[in-house]
Amino acid sequence: MEDKKGNIWLSDFNGAHMTRFDPRTKQFTEYPLPAVDGMVRFFGVDPRGRVWYVDFDTGRIGVLDPGDV
Repeated sequence: MEDKKGNIWLSDFNGAHMTRFDPRTKQFTEYPLPAVDGMVRFFGVDPRGRVWYVDFDTGRIGVLDPGDV
């Protein structure tokens, strides 16, 4: 999924991480999620740049604020 800045967001289905790829700098940034065994399957980026996700195992909704928006 692409955000407003052109970054590409990926979820690590079994690794409990969200990953942001900046195509301009070719840099990957990983963001660990609170649940070590979490599995993100569905996610979206809101207009403020926060990533909302659903933990597939627990059904809980979470939000990741990368802190640079």
